[in-house]
Order: sequence, then C-alpha cells, then structure tokens
Amino acid sequence: MNISIKNIVSALSLSLDLTDNDWGKFEDVINPTHAKDMLNKQFSNHSRCTSYIALEIAQTMKLDENSYYNLYIACMIHDIGTQNIFDESHTSKWYIKKHCIA
Repeated sequence: MNISIKNIVSALSLSLDLTDNDWGKFEDVINPTHAKDMLNKQFSNHSRCTSYIALEIAQTMKLDENSYYNLYIACMIHDIGTQNIFDESHTSKWYIKKHCIA
C-alpha cells in the first residue's frame, strides 16, 4: 500500500473543516441536498485558505523547500486542538480575533 503524507494531511484538514462546521452526521456530508449548504459555511476550507496565504508569504520570503513543506503541514492541521471549543469559536468574536493573533 502506498501512503501519501499529502493525502493524509488533506484528509485531516477536511475532517477538521467538517467538524468545525458542525456537520455531525456522515449522512449530511454525503447527501447531495446538503452540498450547497456545506460550500456556503463560513469556515469551509479554512485550513486550505490559511495554507495558501502562508505559502504565498513563504515564497516571497524565499524559504527553503523543507520549511515550505513544514509550513504547509502546520497550516493544514493548525486547528487540530480546537475540537473541544467549537461552540465558542462559532459564537465568540473574541475567540476568532485571538485565533488570528496566536
């Protein structure tokens, strides 16, 4: 079996986005009637957007390939510890502001 770290990181990022958007049931994720709602969620693809911005900055800074790769992984999984505070992150402007600064 061939395992790709990129696929693993992408899968983790997607699962974080799904959890962050409060899609608790697998049926909701695969149900086509919910697809439009999923795309319109406020935090959808947050980790990917974070990665894009960080990697654009890293490219401008001319970071080496290893740093670039590590930055990508860090961005894709940067919210992995927030599973217990999703309710707060959805309702608190303070939390969102703090998250951007940290």
